[in-house]
Amino acid sequence: LSLTVTFLGQVVARLERWDKFDALYWSFITATTVGYGDIRPLKRSSKIISIFIAFTGIMFTGIVVAITVESTRVAFEQHVDQTVIDELEEQFQ
Repeated sequence: LSLTVTFLGQVVARLERWDKFDALYWSFITATTVGYGDIRPLKRSSKIISIFIAFTGIMFTGIVVAITVESTRVAFEQHVDQTVIDELEEQFQ
């Protein structure tokens, strides 16, 4: 997904005649939905591509969150004694 964001950012760079680094910066700011607005596309085709970059960034963020949640769940399963959790639940009910 990062390569997709990078590639699409470079496509926009050509369309908008931006510096390659500025396009890299802009594409990841767009993908992370930060969107400072200091650099923005003016052409319609570039704006359409920016929508795809934003959706790609949302998917990337969702994947990272899902991996984090699953890793945390597995870690708790392996390292937490279930009897302690059951006792705590009984105390608070």
